[in-house]
Amino acid sequence: MRCNGANMPTRLKLTKRLVESIEPPDSGSLYVYDERVPSLAICVTSNGVRTFYRVGRVHGRFKRIKLGRFGEITVEQARQIAADTSLAIRSGKEPAFQIATKGMTLGSLWAWYFTNHCKPRKKTWQSDERRWIAHLKAWEKRTLTSITRSDIAELHGEIKQVIGPYGANHVLEQIRHMLQQAVEHDWLAANPAASIKRFSRTSRKRFLTEDELPRFFAAVDSLRNENARDFFRMALYTGARRGNVLSMRWDEIDMDAATWTVPGDKSKNAEDMIIVLAEPAIEILKRRRNRSQWVFPSHSGTGHYQWPKDAWIRVLERSGLTNLRIHDLRRTLASWQVRAGSSIAVIGSSLGHKSLSATQVYARTQLDQVRQSVSAAVSAMRATEPPPK
Repeated sequence: MRCNGANMPTRLKLTKRLVESIEPPDSGSLYVYDERVPSLAICVTSNGVRTFYRVGRVHGRFKRIKLGRFGEITVEQARQIAADTSLAIRSGKEPAFQIATKGMTLGSLWAWYFTNHCKPRKKTWQSDERRWIAHLKAWEKRTLTSITRSDIAELHGEIKQVIGPYGANHVLEQIRHMLQQAVEHDWLAANPAASIKRFSRTSRKRFLTEDELPRFFAAVDSLRNENARDFFRMALYTGARRGNVLSMRWDEIDMDAATWTVPGDKSKNAEDMIIVLAEPAIEILKRRRNRSQWVFPSHSGTGHYQWPKDAWIRVLERSGLTNLRIHDLRRTLASWQVRAGSSIAVIGSSLGHKSLSATQVYARTQLDQVRQSVSAAVSAMRATEPPPK
């Protein structure tokens, strides 16, 4: 709907469809008012951002009060908030959103953030929820204005002592983003976490060496759980991320082409990722063929296998390996590809890394180079296995 110049309708019955149909102005912003609640307006900027405002006088002065972005709140919710705010003003009280600035708690902000940002927009929303419960929930009753920069910096340091700098930085980024959302919605004047620096950390270089691989293989083979045994080997042979291996489906696998296509909605780069399957990985798949949609089925809520933490701990205990994480199996494949003489571009392609240069992007027709690299690395690793007893 075009709402420019003299033809701009000043008041309409706002609906979801109508708000979506308003064409942005060429410059500046455009306000369309609601017929049902006269103080409610939708503001559409030239870049297409749509925001609800309560427009009118506050204690004798004209003021626009931001209520929320369209999509984050509905038209009906905006009507209710605008009406409640007008009633508060007529009663001589402060507008609801000024009260929120003073009294909103971190728990209330989290409830809004989780519903409107995490679940709809992030694949890692479950990680955000775990971090909230483990590290931030203790502050849920604190008002936003009571949380200071020194409070967050101290918490950041305490978390580092428990889970290390990497995990502490993740918590810092989460509360920083939550508070920034509060600032953008006029629920908080300034973000106290904005200037806190992340902890620096050295890149992990851990991978399984020629001396360690035999102990790793022996420990994996000693597990009674076939799912765990096959999962650890598949993670090593493919170099794929833990979550992708756990949720591997049969319709993603082409046995004839010996490839596994991780769909974009499951890959870190949000693009389809082709992973070549070396012969040992194909052997595992042939043996596991079943009627389930999952390669690693289970009775969990998702239907597929979940991270076997206890089995991983037993592998470490029986092998005597220390400071080893499941992600290090991905790094192990890459390191053995280097030993086999593969280029950085080929290794990056085999791991699904998004290259910084277009000349380093490997198309489907160049999978043979990747296959040769992965197969050589897997064969070299398999050669270190102790003979079967």
